[in-house]
This record gives sequence, structure tokens and C-alpha cells, in this order.
Amino acid sequence: MTQLDALKDWRWFHGNITRQEAEGILKENIDGSFLIRESKTNIGEYSLSVYHQSEIIHYHIQFKNKQISLDAKNYFKNLYKLIEYYNCVLHLNICLTHPVCDTNSLRSNLKDLGCILNSDAIELKDFLDKGEFSEVYEACYNSKPVAVKKLVNMEYTDQFVQEANVMTTLNHRNVLQLIGVVLDKDVYLVLEYMDEGNLANYLRSRGRDSITEEWQLNSSFDICVGMEYLEGKHLVHCDLAARNILLSNCGKVKISDFGLSNHTGALDKRIKFPIKWAAPEAIVDRVFTCKCDVWSFGVLLWEIFSFGKIPYPGVPASDIKDFIEEGNRMDIPDECPSSLRSIILVTWKLNPADRPTFKKLLELMTPLFGSLV
Repeated sequence: MTQLDALKDWRWFHGNITRQEAEGILKENIDGSFLIRESKTNIGEYSLSVYHQSEIIHYHIQFKNKQISLDAKNYFKNLYKLIEYYNCVLHLNICLTHPVCDTNSLRSNLKDLGCILNSDAIELKDFLDKGEFSEVYEACYNSKPVAVKKLVNMEYTDQFVQEANVMTTLNHRNVLQLIGVVLDKDVYLVLEYMDEGNLANYLRSRGRDSITEEWQLNSSFDICVGMEYLEGKHLVHCDLAARNILLSNCGKVKISDFGLSNHTGALDKRIKFPIKWAAPEAIVDRVFTCKCDVWSFGVLLWEIFSFGKIPYPGVPASDIKDFIEEGNRMDIPDECPSSLRSIILVTWKLNPADRPTFKKLLELMTPLFGSLV
């Protein structure tokens, strides 16, 4: 079974709590809310606690032949695979759609990792951008330029803590680096500074006169490399779009904004997400998988080769689901190389199972990239 140290990285794992404590955490929640804890009756094993129709149901996670199961019928190699299955399939009258996080543990983890920073060491400078519940500033930390994501709605402190914990597990050249967090009267994420800003603004401000096809292909490839890394960590981004890709003047391309990211793909119903980048199954069920990120990657490629246009021009967000389900897709931009058109279209297959993985997309894109070097 999954080792305890590895489980600490998963936000739905609450460790050594009792059945009664689990019920206290889950009470007055929404259907599909769940957590996993260490079993008190079967030492070394685990229990699943789920909120379903005003009841809290507890399941012993059975362990047999190095696999785990809830019903002695469906077996999985680890807890992630079990949760992924019950995230999408209604079985045993449960569907695991909303992980309930152990935020105290997440805060302790940030402290143990040395990620907690003193706000006095951070000097905010120019305002850069604003999101639904945060603002982004250029700043200075230890005499070095950084970006600061400042929480402006304190109701979302726990989500900020979760985002920081996700970022502590990431280390890749195409993924934005977390420098640290501030958790006092102000709540900050202190991030690597990317001096060219986001890809959407870059495309719109420069346009066809200064952006080459080679640059577009290279950037597309770098994003795919980063997403293949996230896919390998079973991390669903949930908000892949040009606005969340950051650039530096030395040519770095990095995926940012992990505020919606999670390991199960289920989004809290209170949280808005951008319909025009979302896969149809995500629009209907609010359940995201890596295949939803693949769909969004196709939309992102469309943005790159349309030089930053808003997707689905002329189609209101409220009509997107019907537009897609009726078999319609966006026209591929004229500037897009013919060899990339088929790649974009396969990311927009209605059935998620028919979409490639990011690993497969890299195989498809490598010949395009290789022709440029």
C-alpha cells in the first residue's frame, strides 16, 4: 500500500484522526465530500469517510495482493487510482468529487519545508494583474525581483495554502517556481518573476509582425513538456490558458496559476472556471481530469496561432456546451501549420478516452519541433 510519507503530499489525507473527528470535519458538507485517514481498528491500513445524502459513510480500504479495494471486486494499485475511479463512477452509492483538505497539516508542511517568509523582507512595487480573489505585484525579496500573488479575499486563505502546497511538489523548467509564502495579516505567494508577462498579452501586443512560426512552435512544445510533467504527477491544472503561461526575455516559457489544480479533478461548486477553455464534460459535471487539460491545451494552441484572440469568437459562453455537443469546433487559424492542425483537432474529441495523453502529444509534436533545430 502507499507509504505514509507519500500520502502526506495528498491533500485529502488527514492522517491519524478518529472516526468521530472525521465526522466532525465532514458534517454539513456537500455530497461527494471525502477524506482518507489511518484506520484505528486495522493498524497500517486506511479508511475512507464520505458525506452522502446527509450521512457520513465509512469504508475500510481493503488490502490484498499489493492492491486495494472498497468492495473486494474492483482493485487498484494505489489510493490515487481508487479515488480517480470513484471520482468518475457512481458505485456503492458514492462518488468522490470533493476532497476535504487538512489545512492545518498543509500549513505545517509549508513550515517544515522552510517556505514561510517574513513579510517585512518583501517590498511590493508595481501592480501587474488581478484575479477573482487575488492581486499580482512585481516585488523585491532579498534584493531580487519576485512576483507576489496577494490574497484580497481572506475567505480563500485555505485555497491559497493548498496552491502553495501543490507548488512545493513541482520542480520543472517549464513550471513556475514557488519561492515561499507569507501567512500572517497579509497572505502572499512569493513566486519566480517572469519579466515578459503572460502569453495572452504578449501575443496581442506583438502580433504577426514580430512573432515567428518558429517561436510559436517552440512555445507550444515547451508548454506540452510542462504539462506532460504535471500529468506524470497526476496533477490536473484545470485552468490551462494563454493568460496562465508566463514568459521571460531570455526565452523561458512556464506554466503558472495552480489555484484550481488538484489531484482528483473535482472543483468546489463555489469556484468559477473559464467555460471557453473547458472540456464539455467539465462544463457539465465540474469534474476535471488530465484529458480535460488536453482539451484546454488545444484551445491554448488555437490562442497561440490566432495571436491571442478570445476563443469561440461570436459564441457566448452560455452556448459553448451546445456548440460543442452539436459537433462544432472552432476554425483552425490560417497561420497554423498544417501538420499541427490534426493535433489540435484530436485534443477536441468529444469522448475524453479518444484524446491523446500529453505524453502522446509530445511524440506527435517532436517532429515539428525537431525540424526547427
